[in-house]
Amino acid sequence: MSMRKLACGAVLSAAIVMCATSALAQAVLPLEKSCEFRVNYRSSVNLDNFPLMVRLSEGDGSGFTYGAVAADGSDIRFCLPDGTVLNHEVALWNTSGESIVYVGVPQLRAGMSLVLHWQKSSSGADLPAVDAKAVWTNAGYKAVWHFDQYSDGFKNSARDDFTAVSRSGISAPDVVAGAAGGAVDIAKTHPLVAEGAGMSITKPFTVSAWTYYSMPTNQVEKNSGRIWTTGTATESYNRANLFFNFQQEYVMGDGNYMSIGTNHCRRGVWQHLSAVYGTGSTKCDIDGKEIMSSPTAVNKFTTPHTIFGLGGWTDAAADNNGNFTGCLDEIRIRGCESSVA
Repeated sequence: MSMRKLACGAVLSAAIVMCATSALAQAVLPLEKSCEFRVNYRSSVNLDNFPLMVRLSEGDGSGFTYGAVAADGSDIRFCLPDGTVLNHEVALWNTSGESIVYVGVPQLRAGMSLVLHWQKSSSGADLPAVDAKAVWTNAGYKAVWHFDQYSDGFKNSARDDFTAVSRSGISAPDVVAGAAGGAVDIAKTHPLVAEGAGMSITKPFTVSAWTYYSMPTNQVEKNSGRIWTTGTATESYNRANLFFNFQQEYVMGDGNYMSIGTNHCRRGVWQHLSAVYGTGSTKCDIDGKEIMSSPTAVNKFTTPHTIFGLGGWTDAAADNNGNFTGCLDEIRIRGCESSVA
């Protein structure tokens, strides 16, 4: 039995161990090579419509090679062992290194297996279609920005609009190594703005992000921490935001900010921040641990939303000193209460 490790998980990484090839799953696709892997998920809680992150690379013992697939990776497929084809999104295809794919798993269970197929056969048969956006929309996500690659903006994986571009007009923002693939360096790029035709977000919903705070210790920190904002300057306090730094740590504001507390933000390490805007409460998790819960709900939201700021306000006139100082990765908006968003 060959063994290899891959990283997976929508938020945190876990190991995947190779198992035997599934002849049943292989028979349903015009692809000549496959390998079945066991997902190292041990919880007794089953997770429906889970976007599983899989890292692919050559030389891991599976036999997978980039030369055996299309240049953009469009002819790989993931299945359940019974042959059910799963939706997936290729977030980053890097033929010289590691690629990142998100697989929509109908139900993530302890000890389950998936099958990766590649290398199209000579039969010429068409591959079953997959829906990349369904990986996210089936799980209730409204917006997902991976920051793995920039092509006329950072695409929103959950829908066609709300592509994030530099608020300052920088044509090629810095993409750096992140918590899960690439990340955007807000300190160099300046905040991003994502606009669209209108996104209906009603409570409850969750906003989450990986954050890497890099403000030097000898600089003032008070206003350098906005991760996600919505609304325009004319709406004033009718807009919400998620703020995280050393001196001010609060979840969101509508003129009545709710404090997370202090001493949660750390310099020079990746932290996962998740804020839940509930119908009757507000709460925040850091690295999977609840650190604030309030029976008060934030109420002043304009919907449908047409603009979001990532790493700062949507407009420079509002507060140009409020930009996040550091890197951001995997900003997601999900239409439900979720500690793992």
